[in-house]
Amino acid sequence: TQFIDVFLLRQDGNVPPLSEPQEPSNRVSLPDDMEIRDGIVYVTSAADRSVRAYRIEPNGFLPEKQDSRTATEEYYSDILLDGDTLYAAAFNAGRIDLYTIEPDGMLPGKKPIFSSREDPASYPSHMIMNGGILYVTQLGLNRVYAFVLGSDGLPTTSPSSSTDPSTRAPGITSCIRLRVRSTVDLPHPEGPMNAVTLRGSTDIDTSATAWN
Repeated sequence: TQFIDVFLLRQDGNVPPLSEPQEPSNRVSLPDDMEIRDGIVYVTSAADRSVRAYRIEPNGFLPEKQDSRTATEEYYSDILLDGDTLYAAAFNAGRIDLYTIEPDGMLPGKKPIFSSREDPASYPSHMIMNGGILYVTQLGLNRVYAFVLGSDGLPTTSPSSSTDPSTRAPGITSCIRLRVRSTVDLPHPEGPMNAVTLRGSTDIDTSATAWN
């Protein structure tokens, strides 16, 4: 699809079967993930390999054209907002890109301010943040990577730790989504990490092997 549909919820909270007609229609090139904050919709645009920002209009609809967008870069499977930083999972490149959100909520038409090390075989698909750690499911590796964030919000270039490959389900299905259900205690050493175990409960195995 090339649209973001808008549904007016019923009084009982249910979603109606049909979306509201929009004229003119917003044109989003194959949206895959979306975040909303302070009246602005941030959405991935697969066809032009960017992230777009739309200001929600008073009637709840989106404008026909985006208000801002990042430079053409990569196909992003997932985005995450934290403060003035937008984290984007570059699916085909196998890395995490960071963009600075302007004070007015708009996106700069620039390249990422930071990119993690590329691993095209990893296919990062989903991200969550908890306790200063960015967790990323790696669809191609059946693993979850953990990146320790610095005080500036920047992750380490390479993952700080990783789960063992998931074997609970055939193929890659068990590594698509991740949810932390309790506080995770991950040490923040000053030097290289040799081994670490993620203590907490996640939807997949948390026995981890650290990266040097």
